[in-house]
Amino acid sequence: MCLDGNGTSRGVRCACVADTTILAQFVKTIKQTASWVCVAFGVLLFTVPVALESLVGIRADDYLAFTGIPNSGELVYFIPAVFIFIAGALLFPFREEEGWECECGYDLSYSNIKSKYCPECGATIQLEWSAQQGLPRQTVNRLWWAVLLFTLSLVLFVFGIIFTIF
Repeated sequence: MCLDGNGTSRGVRCACVADTTILAQFVKTIKQTASWVCVAFGVLLFTVPVALESLVGIRADDYLAFTGIPNSGELVYFIPAVFIFIAGALLFPFREEEGWECECGYDLSYSNIKSKYCPECGATIQLEWSAQQGLPRQTVNRLWWAVLLFTLSLVLFVFGIIFTIF
């Protein structure tokens, strides 16, 4: 149970602000880092085989033969598509990290959207997904990146299917 500055226990409805804020920022940072690591792996797993084939003449089928999959060269499209899809999914914002808690720690996910004040402490709030003043720029940028990564993974997946069929 969390203690306030006076050493007394806080109410059941209100979480400890410092713990929830730090945890939310930590989760957000980990997700963003993991997302960019997945993008890096996806880009490397696509560009290295393409570069090897164009510069040295070694085809992806030659060094992916250990998989036992005939015509495994299409994995050059499918595996990066999976990594880039995971990266896009990690960038998509969720409640825990996108301002659905008040500064006092009150969970605002079920509060009245039309109200501009926290029902627990009365502080002015702006819900992340409300139409009060639009979405914050950071969230809009993350959504654009997520959509871009989903689209890129879909394009790579379609190319993989096309090259598998033909």
